[in-house]
Amino acid sequence: MLTDLRLSNTVELLDRTRGLSLSDQYWVRDADEDVCWEDINFFNNTFPEQLGYALLSERSSSHRFSFDAPDASTGGDLPKRWTVGADGTRLLIKAGRTGQEPINELIASRLAGRLHIPAVRYTLGEYDNRPVSICAEMLSDTEELISAWQALGTVKRDNRLSARDQWPAAASALGADAQDTSDATEDWLLIDWLMRNIDRHYNNFALIRDVETLHVRPAPLFDTETRCGPANCASAMRTTRPDRSSSQPHPPRRAGSCI
Repeated sequence: MLTDLRLSNTVELLDRTRGLSLSDQYWVRDADEDVCWEDINFFNNTFPEQLGYALLSERSSSHRFSFDAPDASTGGDLPKRWTVGADGTRLLIKAGRTGQEPINELIASRLAGRLHIPAVRYTLGEYDNRPVSICAEMLSDTEELISAWQALGTVKRDNRLSARDQWPAAASALGADAQDTSDATEDWLLIDWLMRNIDRHYNNFALIRDVETLHVRPAPLFDTETRCGPANCASAMRTTRPDRSSSQPHPPRRAGSCI
């Protein structure tokens, strides 16, 4: 993405964007810069959408874009962009590689709803003659998303615990209820098993923390776009077991930023 944005490194990206995002409540500015959070944060202020259009279309452009937008700080592998709905809701529009991914998101969110599992609600749309998924921002203007990868990095590993049990312990250390986290994890793994999702990793399940009250809770289910198909998942399906107590998320995978 740095090449597409004509940036030399991530430090330059941080300088140009001030680190602003729709994933947390943190930012940076020059010591002598006369600007306030209330005037520039993306939760309460509009932003230009030309950069998002370019990133979602994945077409090269000679235009210069404003970096006063959340798109440059949004992580993940699939093309996506942010927009503001008619009622002011921040909406994430995400495409796929094959066209199936947005449909998988819709199926997973409806399945979770039938099972009364908290999940981000996805709808289908169309952009550039291809399907996209659309969902509302899951955070309020006082909340941040803490990925499992980030949470696990805040505590010392307990070698007496399994990889599965390390996660609720880390969440508990940050203030989340360990049982709530464990129950939510079982719910996510159930949906993954039913969907044959093979891409659950430590950057797509998370906690949500209110930065004012410091209340911490499990994030709703999100990012379930990678469903196994018969062509590419025969071996995975043969080894998948319905026993959720033995299921493990994939090993940590680093991402550029959190969402």
